[in-house]
Amino acid sequence: MDGKYEKSSGLGSQRRLVRSTLNPFAKEWSPVRDRARETDRSLYVTFSYGHPLSESQITKFFTMKYGDCVDIVILHRTNPPNTGPPLSGKVVFKTSLMPLMIMKGEKMTCFVIDGRAMWCKKYSRKSARGDKKQ
Repeated sequence: MDGKYEKSSGLGSQRRLVRSTLNPFAKEWSPVRDRARETDRSLYVTFSYGHPLSESQITKFFTMKYGDCVDIVILHRTNPPNTGPPLSGKVVFKTSLMPLMIMKGEKMTCFVIDGRAMWCKKYSRKSARGDKKQ
């Protein structure tokens, strides 16, 4: 017979068969290896021209507000590559729940960090390319 017996702790000390629908041959789940896709864990951020923020400022802001939640911050530099201040970037969080919590159902939200505005929206590949349609 498939299943295991479970002993109840009552006075009658009865046993009953408990059937499991779990697959005993399933691959073990790992939160590091099997986490959500990066795009599902990310926010696209933009700054006002001439008022950029650094990776450490952004990480520190989200860490102080929400705890240890940031995986990585990637800032996009203007053309030609690696010159001029960054105008946008991507914040990748450790879980896919963080962008949802931060955005609170809004399409776009603004945070002020060290007197500078940082606009956030859900990350998509289109937002990273600057496409108008989303």
